[in-house]
Amino acid sequence: MKVHVENPLRINRKRNKAKIVFVQPGYAHYRYPLFDMIHRNHDVTFIFIRSKSIYPSRLSPDPEWNMLFLNGENNPFWILKLLKHIFTLKPEVIITGISGSLHTIVSLAAGKILKIPVILWSLSWDTSGFRRNYPYWKNFQRNIRVTLSTKNADAIVVSGSRSREFNRKISPEGKPLFTAYQSTEDQSLAPGMGTNVCNGKARSDSITILYLSRIVEYKGLDILIHAFSCIEKEYENVNLIVAGDGPFREYCEKVSHTLKVKNIIFYGDIQNEDAWKLYQKADIFVLPCSGKNGTEAWGLVINEATSMGIPIVTTDAVGAVGDLVKDGINGYVVKAGSVSELLRAIKRLISDETMRECMGKESRRLFEGINSYEKMYEGFNSAIRSVTTK
Repeated sequence: MKVHVENPLRINRKRNKAKIVFVQPGYAHYRYPLFDMIHRNHDVTFIFIRSKSIYPSRLSPDPEWNMLFLNGENNPFWILKLLKHIFTLKPEVIITGISGSLHTIVSLAAGKILKIPVILWSLSWDTSGFRRNYPYWKNFQRNIRVTLSTKNADAIVVSGSRSREFNRKISPEGKPLFTAYQSTEDQSLAPGMGTNVCNGKARSDSITILYLSRIVEYKGLDILIHAFSCIEKEYENVNLIVAGDGPFREYCEKVSHTLKVKNIIFYGDIQNEDAWKLYQKADIFVLPCSGKNGTEAWGLVINEATSMGIPIVTTDAVGAVGDLVKDGINGYVVKAGSVSELLRAIKRLISDETMRECMGKESRRLFEGINSYEKMYEGFNSAIRSVTTK
C-alpha cells in the first residue's frame, strides 16, 4: 500500500495559518491588497457590517475570500448575527477596526467570553481640540468607549505616528503595539499614466488645484472655495477641480455661486481606477479638513496625491500629518477652518514653481518611504503572531 507523506514545509505553512475573524464596517477597494494577503496567509473570514460599499470603484472583493455580509444598514439585528458568527466560527483571533465602535465593543465582549485574543486596528489619534462643538456627554461617552477598547484589546495595530502616540498614551504599559501605515495603490503606475513619476502634467501656463474626496462637512470644501474665490481675483489661469460627491456638495455649489467663482469644475463621483487622470492634471492637492463635526482619521487621498509627486496643502485635522505631510517640506499644514491660512499657503505654492517642483519630489519620497501593502500586512501578521504564540 502506498503511503502519502506530506511535505514538512507545507505542514509548517498550515500550522502558521491562524483561524481569524476580521470584522470591518464594510468592504473598501483600497483594502483589497491587504485583505488578499491576509486571505492567502491565514484562514480568515471577513465579516462586513454593511453590505454595500460607499466608495466608487470597479474593484470588488475576491469571490474566493470567505466573507459574510450582515446588511447592517437595513438590519437592526446585525449585532446578534455578528455574535452568532463569532460563536459558530470559534476563531483563534478576532481582528476588529475603529476604536469604540459598536462592532468593536461586541467583538471584545465575544473575545472575553470565548477567551479569544482580540486585535484592535486603531486609526484613532488625539482629536480633542476639534470636539468643542460636541456636547460634553457625547465627548465623555466617546472617550470612555475608545479607552475601554484600547485597554481591553490584546494587541493594537495603529495607522501612523499620531495614532501610535495616542494609543501608547492610553494603553496599559506593555500592551503589544504594531504599526501598519495606511497604504493605497501607487497612482503613478496606473495604465496610461506614462513614465514621469513626479507630476506627469505637461507644462502649462495655468495652475490646477485639485480637491478629490467625499464631500461631507468636515472635509472643509467650503473653506477651500472661500479661499479660491480670493485666489482667482488675484491670479489669472488658476483652476479648481472638485472630484467627489456627498451630502455637502449642494451647499458647496451654492457657496461657489454666491461668491461668483468662475474657474471651478464639479466632476462628481469618479471611479478610483480613473483618479490618476485628475491627479495628473494637478499642480497642488488640497485636503482642507475643517474639523467641524469630524476629523480625518488618515486621508488616503494624500497617499494617492503624494504617489504622483504633488505638493500638499492640508490642515491639522488630518491624521496623515507628520507622516505623509510635513509642513514646509512637501507642502503646508494650516489651522483647520482658517480661510486666511489656507489662502496664504496655496498662494505661496502658486507663486513659486520651483518650490512646487521641490515639494512634489519630497511628496514622492515620503510616499515611497511609508506606503507599502507588504509592510502594512507585516504589521498585522506581527500582531497575529504576538497573540497566538503566548
